Amino acid sequence: MFNPSRFVSAALLGMAGALSLARPAAAQTGLQFNGSTQYVRSATPGLTASQFTVELWFRRDGTGTGASTGSGGLSGAFPLVAKGAAQAEDNVSDLNYFLGISSTNTLCADFEHFVAAGNSPNHPLTAATGTINVGTWYHGALTYDGPASSTNTYVAIATTLQTNGTSTAGFFNGAIDEVRIWNVARSQCDIIGSMTQELTSGSGLIARWGLNEGSGTTAVNSSGTPNGELRPTATPPLWVTPGSPFTDPIAPTGLAASAPNPNQGHLTWGDAGGESGYQVERSSTGPGSGFATLATLAANATSYEDFTVSPSTTYWYRVAGTGACNPSYSNVSSATTPLEPCNALSFNTGTTGGYVTFGAAPGLDASAFTVETWFMRTGAGAVTSTGAGGSSALGLTNVVPLVAKGRGEGDGGQIDCNYFLGIQNTPSVVLAADYEHDATSNNNHAIIGTTVLQNARST
Repeated sequence: MFNPSRFVSAALLGMAGALSLARPAAAQTGLQFNGSTQYVRSATPGLTASQFTVELWFRRDGTGTGASTGSGGLSGAFPLVAKGAAQAEDNVSDLNYFLGISSTNTLCADFEHFVAAGNSPNHPLTAATGTINVGTWYHGALTYDGPASSTNTYVAIATTLQTNGTSTAGFFNGAIDEVRIWNVARSQCDIIGSMTQELTSGSGLIARWGLNEGSGTTAVNSSGTPNGELRPTATPPLWVTPGSPFTDPIAPTGLAASAPNPNQGHLTWGDAGGESGYQVERSSTGPGSGFATLATLAANATSYEDFTVSPSTTYWYRVAGTGACNPSYSNVSSATTPLEPCNALSFNTGTTGGYVTFGAAPGLDASAFTVETWFMRTGAGAVTSTGAGGSSALGLTNVVPLVAKGRGEGDGGQIDCNYFLGIQNTPSVVLAADYEHDATSNNNHAIIGTTVLQNARST
């Protein structure tokens, strides 16, 4: 059964203005109709489908001549693409489908679903918004996904035609290009994804009149038959250049990747405009595969910092402008991070000689652990102690810290020194370590090395 909600949704979502498109026309030619006598018809009846999509580019240049789509249908509508005409109600020779411009200057559509004599209702729809302006290119589309009448009617562009192929009603005034009929109900994303391309074939594409011939009275159907015939023969529609303003989907430009340090990738690109956002993707296997989404950014972004890279590794990047449907990708750019440099921190002598802190670090608590570091002693440093000691051992005194978790702050509590690795200054300059193992026993476990350390020597 015909589902009007599907029909309504498809028609309401089926018009896009060309003014929002960024670059000039790629289509070669189109056809100009005078709004009173000129049209194109399929050479033979046919192109019936139980599910279908009708789409085209059009530019209205004047009023044209209105027509009715039948009892209970549209009145005073201007045809863009139609199969059949309001010829005989409750008959298989009646109007099949109609896509056009309403008397209120918005997109409109109708479909007559023939069931049996006395039961072939029209299903008209007029869009409440989306005024069609004179002199502006638009892309219009109609989809249907229910049972269709088996009508023996012609498909016509810029008019409606009865079964004899000559009796017309209604005319469009303006230019038309890239007319397509599919035997599937395409989704909005499908339509948007290809509306700026000059398709010559495709799965389900049963008629496509690209209108690029530029001369003559035949509009070639690149998907097969039937071709279109320009009428009337004596004064047919005029070939015009350029046709519709096809553009490539929006894509960022000039993507450049660099690696300023071993742990950072830096990306910049040109903002194409019109996107709803950007999608940054990265591959570590090569420029042609392995891409995964790294980040999503707001519209108008032109750079991104990748802090998830590793040293001495090559990464490939691409950035996509995103919108309602398919993303549009930039070029691929690569960067190789440099090796980790052999740097070190230098700490001055004295109590204010500087240090590195990680703040509260409960995540570094461990029942078993190893602490290690490279160091070079160049002076005595400033000493401290690791705690009062307890019944089992004394803490360290006269020691300079290298790595420590906590300090000798409060013996017998959870704020005491946890572990300590450092240098004992006297009586001998040797490694020293300490560990306090719980919050109640107050026991330090100090250990002092025997190998004497030399200044200005790494170990």
